[in-house]
Amino acid sequence: MDRLTPEQRRKNMQHVRNKDSKIKLKLRKALWHAGLRYLRLGVEKLRAEGWTVIRFFGREITKNIDECVRVVVEAVNQKKAEAASKCRGTR
Repeated sequence: MDRLTPEQRRKNMQHVRNKDSKIKLKLRKALWHAGLRYLRLGVEKLRAEGWTVIRFFGREITKNIDECVRVVVEAVNQKKAEAASKCRGTR
């Protein structure tokens, strides 16, 4: 049960400006070692530009970082395969 009213909670959360939490740094480092780069932008903007958006929650990252990296690598490989098949289809 939350001790704060919804308005108080909203005001508190508006002031949270955490950019490099331990969890985010852990994920970013693991992706870097896999040869990938971590980028966090607005989800709607990325989807509008055709990007695949993958979300992980903190518990997922802390419990099984290797699985998170595997999911990202699979998504990247799938996109590469789709792009390659489109290129072959236009020839």
